[in-house]
Amino acid sequence: MEFILSRKQMIAVGIVLILLAFAAGGYFAWSRGAMLASLKFDTPSLSEPVFSAIDSMFTASVTSESAWERQVCAGMTVDGCKLFENMYGPAIWSAVSAGRLPKTTFTYAETVQKVSPTDEVWKLSTNNTAQPWFYIEVSQEPTMHQWLLVRILFDQEVQARYGSK
Repeated sequence: MEFILSRKQMIAVGIVLILLAFAAGGYFAWSRGAMLASLKFDTPSLSEPVFSAIDSMFTASVTSESAWERQVCAGMTVDGCKLFENMYGPAIWSAVSAGRLPKTTFTYAETVQKVSPTDEVWKLSTNNTAQPWFYIEVSQEPTMHQWLLVRILFDQEVQARYGSK
């Protein structure tokens, strides 16, 4: 049995095969995260609550720990604030209130990972030569579309996930 195809039919089959190859390649790249890694994300404004939380966290502009925690938590997610109050807060407050931490400024450098449609990991640059990079997990609040701090990533976690980025 022979199949005889006209020139038009051969062109149509060729186009379909090309489209299928593109679709398969796109799916392959998407399933391995290559497409997400290549997307560029908007640079966040310094007026975002996340930057207020970070600045407040490393500056003792109030005299009581509870007032300081409220100031920091104003730019954090609810779960992030609970983690901060229970795990990071006391140690950081002790260092900040005693003046043991240098005044550090933070600037957005890049989005290194899009964790979900609303969560990302950001790399911040600092003026602190001992710690020139800082990695934070942020979440975009769904109603106001503002970025809030979830947590600061540990150095070991940064090394394991992103190497020496």
